[in-house]
This record gives sequence, C-alpha cells and structure tokens, in this order.
Amino acid sequence: MKIRGQWWLPDSPDDKQSGTFTLDAEQCVLVLDHSFARLSPESPDEAAFKVVLEPVVHGTDADGREYSLLDCSTHRPIATDDMADSHNDVYAVVSGTHLAGESPTFDKATVTFTHLLDWTEWPGLPVASNVDGAETLFMLKAGTRHHKTYTLPNAVLHLEENRHLDRDDNSFFVRQDAQFTVELAEPADWLSLTQSYVTPLNDFLSLATSTASAFEDVRVHAAGDPDDVMVSLAFRSVHLLRKNPVRLLEQAQMLFTLSDTGQSSGFFATWFDVSETHRHTIQQLLATQYAPFEWTDNTFLAVTRAADAFHRRKFKEQPYKQDQINGIVEIIKEWVSDGELQEYATRVIKGGNYFPQHDQLSKLIEYSGPVGRDILDAMPHFIKAVKDIRNGLAHPNSQSNPGAVYRHRVEQAFRWIVRACLLKEIGFDEQKIQTLLDRNSSYVFDLGELADVEGLRIDS
Repeated sequence: MKIRGQWWLPDSPDDKQSGTFTLDAEQCVLVLDHSFARLSPESPDEAAFKVVLEPVVHGTDADGREYSLLDCSTHRPIATDDMADSHNDVYAVVSGTHLAGESPTFDKATVTFTHLLDWTEWPGLPVASNVDGAETLFMLKAGTRHHKTYTLPNAVLHLEENRHLDRDDNSFFVRQDAQFTVELAEPADWLSLTQSYVTPLNDFLSLATSTASAFEDVRVHAAGDPDDVMVSLAFRSVHLLRKNPVRLLEQAQMLFTLSDTGQSSGFFATWFDVSETHRHTIQQLLATQYAPFEWTDNTFLAVTRAADAFHRRKFKEQPYKQDQINGIVEIIKEWVSDGELQEYATRVIKGGNYFPQHDQLSKLIEYSGPVGRDILDAMPHFIKAVKDIRNGLAHPNSQSNPGAVYRHRVEQAFRWIVRACLLKEIGFDEQKIQTLLDRNSSYVFDLGELADVEGLRIDS
C-alpha cells in the first residue's frame, strides 16, 4: 500500500502537508515533505532529536478517499529549518473514514483468513455445464449468511459465508469466502482488538489447518458511528496475506475441521482461554510455519521451548516447595562461610527447582495420550533422542550430533506431541484425537519415517 496525499492533525485541519504513506513488509511509515507546524523546533537551541506521539493523523489521496493513521511517532531528527522532511512511524491505517477523537475505539470487526473456507468444508459454488447443447442455470444469492454463533466472555463470534457478485464486460462472477465477525460488549482500541481477537483466531486456523494462516481482509466499525459501515484496517504483521497463490487444503492435510468441533457454542470460548494460558507454547509452535526457511536446529529448539512452556503452564509443579528450598539455602549458609560461594549456591538452588528433562518429557508424552504411545512404539528411546539433540544444540561441544535428517524426523514427532497436548486442552478426548490423527496424511507419514530413523543417525 502506497498513498500519496495531503495529511494533517485532527485539531489543525488548516496545516495540511503533502506526503506519502507506505505499508509493506518492510515498513509502515508516513514521510511528509514538510513537518507539521507544531512539530517543528521552537528555537535553534532546541534538541536536534525530538519524538512526538500523535494518536491520529488524517489524510486524503488525490481521489478524495479518506484515511486515518493511528499511533504515529516522529522518529527522525527535526532540523531547525521547517522545510526539512518528517519521517513518522505508523502502527495502523484505517481506510475510508476520518476517525474522531484522540483514542478511537471499535465495537465490531470482520476478518477474512486464508484457508478459513477450507477449514469449514462448506460445499463450493456449482459449476455451470452444457450437456447436449442444453444450458444449465443456477440460482445463487449473493451476500452474507450466518452459519454459527459462539459465545465469548466479552463478545459474540459469528462464523459467516460470503458470496460476492462481480462482473466484467462479458461475464458475471460469484466469489465465495468465509469470515469471522466479532461483536464486542465493550469497545476497544485497534491494538487491543487485534491482540485479543484477530491474532488468536489466526493462531487457531494455523493450528487447525497445520498451515501458516494470513489475514486477507480486516474491517472494523468505529464505536459511536450510527451507520453500520465497516472500514478497512491494515497494520504490519507476519500474518499479512502473501502475494503467492494460496493452495487449497483437503481434510487429510488439516489437524481438524469445523465438523470435528461439534455443536457447542462455547468451543471458541475454550480456545480463547487456551490461547491466553498457552500463548508462549502456541507462539513457539507456530513460529516455524511462518519461517520454514529456518535451520533445523532452530526449529527443533522452537518446539523444545513450546514443550517447556506447556509443561510449566499446565502442570505448575516443582520438585520442592518454596519452604523446602529456603531450608536448603539456610543449611548451605551454615556450612559455607565464603560469601561468594553462598550467593552462587543460593542462585543455583533457587533457579534450578525444576524436574529433569526426562521427567518433563515423560509427563508430556503421557498427557498426549495416543500420540505419545504411537511415537514410543515407533521409537522406544524417543525421550533419549530428544535429550541428546537438545543437549547437542545447547552445548556445541557435546559429542552428540545425530545429523540434520535424524534431527528433523525426531522434531516432527515432538511437534505432534505438543499439538496433541493442545488438542486435549481445547476439549478433544483421546479417542477423538486418535481419529483425527489416523486420517492425517502428515502424521501417518511422520510416524512411518520415525520408525526407520535410526539408520540416519550420524554421531560425531
């Protein structure tokens, strides 16, 4: 997105400045040809570097379309000459309106994601046919159709189908997609809205489809606007839709689909709770889907961090209680007179109150249910393999270096264990998890590869 236009501060509409707003993968910035008058230095003695925060900047392009830039900050030195250009970081842009107030809030958002339609498994649009010269006609109604409504603690979530009618000089086209619409009980600013609702929904789809999801379109409704007009919201994110074509997904490629979630209106309330409780696990698990070019040692460590985070949040247990740790520290102080050694020992004991790797992995494997059992059947010494690889990556001088292919296959199995743990948190029982994985082509493949992995081990 690149917009050349006139820009001004809401309370200074007469001080319009020409400039260009750019939003792409590298930057979200407004570059003005001249600084706004009130942002210029008041005197030559003023500090050369000045940061000014503006919650909203208004603008229009050559066609008169309105824009509102949100959370802008000047971050370049401002010269004493007010003719110097001004570079402003921008966090988000709303297209189609001039938002009022210093802190605009929104009470509704509609988001279209890649692969959401695949996940719903709704039937596609009929294809016209011509048999024996006879034309086949279809009656299709364009518009939005509500399919399901879910109750959230402070909002209502709708899953909807869209059919858009377009045309060119010779033909009509009907395009189908799916969207989530969230209606908030209390209005929220754009950042709270995206962090609390949009990002968790995107993470949900990335987990459910086993594919990096992306925003295709985000539209919001300004709180207090009497008209039900939705305007476009854009911001920098790894979840922005990429330009390369999006492949269609089949059921065997996805972890689970809409039909697997049942009829409960509370399903997504559970997901939002899980996404908050296990936020770090989800971030680490999904990170490599957005950066598949990472080295295998980095992706393995990401899954390890995801597993560690899950274990800490789920089980919340330590080998010793705090009063026991304090008692051990007091004993050390009695026996060790050197102050530095006392401090070192105290730090080690208080910071090392965790179960050994073997015990943590055993707990996760047990909790993962059928996945853990399948993996141990395919590779009985799986826990030792994970420990060896992790130690080899964390301590470069370690003698354990089993090779990239071996490491990759163990990593994929480890990833399935973390996925299964999250599935249980969402509400799937072990029987359902087994059914989901038995039909998943990637799981079946990874399990088969794990059984034959020992021949690929290359220790240094």
